[in-house]
Amino acid sequence: MWKILSIDIDYIMAPSIHVYDDWVNDHWVDTHIQWKMITQKMGVEPISCEKRVKYLLQVYEKALSSLKLPEQIKFSKDHHQLLNYVGDRHDLIIDNIDHHHDIFYEGWNSVNEVNEGNWVWWLDHNHQLQKYTWYGNKNSESYDQSMPFRCEYDQVFDRRRRPMTDPDFIFICESPQWVPPGSRQLFKIMRKRADNYFKEHNHNETNSKTS
Repeated sequence: MWKILSIDIDYIMAPSIHVYDDWVNDHWVDTHIQWKMITQKMGVEPISCEKRVKYLLQVYEKALSSLKLPEQIKFSKDHHQLLNYVGDRHDLIIDNIDHHHDIFYEGWNSVNEVNEGNWVWWLDHNHQLQKYTWYGNKNSESYDQSMPFRCEYDQVFDRRRRPMTDPDFIFICESPQWVPPGSRQLFKIMRKRADNYFKEHNHNETNSKTS
């Protein structure tokens, strides 16, 4: 069993993400052009929800404190890049905090190519998932069962229910297609806190060995 806490910071964009979600095209080469278009259509750049930012940081820092090595956490632009780190393991337990379930979206995904919207289905299809729990927003689009899904699955829309606090691995996704430039600061903050945590952790370990 390998426990993964996966966090997509697009979670913080509710409820405004519900307005522009269908306008996002993941094939845009330049996200600057996309956000200029979305901002023009909305009349303002969407802003993140402070309550959700606080929630993510609380969950993140609790889970971070259980890690021992820098290799146990990775930061990436797109969510399906998580597959680069799980390899061929077939014992995955994933808690995913994300505005999207990332299982499969009929009419948007293909079974022939893995992307940020179907990576969970891809893992399940390859019998790598034992359990998947999605922590979404109340205005997130629920999984419609459009594709067979084999593993144990649960979806949670209540922030009073917290994801795992002792993961073996943490994955943080920036999602620049769904998170506007003004709200991506959270991604940098989380990365900086991880750097500081491991510096302090390594410092304390060195001191304990020399004392």
